[in-house]
Amino acid sequence: MCKSNVSSKIKWQVIVMFKCNKSQREIASVLNVSKTCVAQTIAKYWERHEMHDRLRSGRPKAMSLRDVVFLQDSPNRIGMHLCQDCIHTYMAVRKQLQSAVSRKNIWIWCRLKRNWGIERWEKVLFSDECYFELYSRRRICVRHTPTKKFLPECLYSAVQQGGGSIMVWD
Repeated sequence: MCKSNVSSKIKWQVIVMFKCNKSQREIASVLNVSKTCVAQTIAKYWERHEMHDRLRSGRPKAMSLRDVVFLQDSPNRIGMHLCQDCIHTYMAVRKQLQSAVSRKNIWIWCRLKRNWGIERWEKVLFSDECYFELYSRRRICVRHTPTKKFLPECLYSAVQQGGGSIMVWD
């Protein structure tokens, strides 16, 4: 009826005030609703003699098996439906491929260094490094919600291979 949902209490107030010979402008300003909403409420009341909104017909939001089969042929429709459920397309996060041994070594190194003080860390030389490749790697797209960015199924492992790359330290 109106662009924003107006309670039935306000709709009845509109009708009562209109029957008391108040103008639509006065009703709108007193009840803090738009003049269009007042006009539509009055028109619907005289048309149907009731105040509640009609039940809306239309396609239900839940997809049936038939809908899923239909969508298999249409990637754009699948994307639109997933976007309605807050599942968007993102670039997969690149993480370095690590074996079980290297993960264990990193964990041990971190455990040994976690209690270092500032004086000890000031003696460590940090450097900036840049890695350049002549051949770009393919980007991988995945669909997920924003909170599931770092799940294993949303990541792809990268392996540094030779042939056309150089590492520069600053």
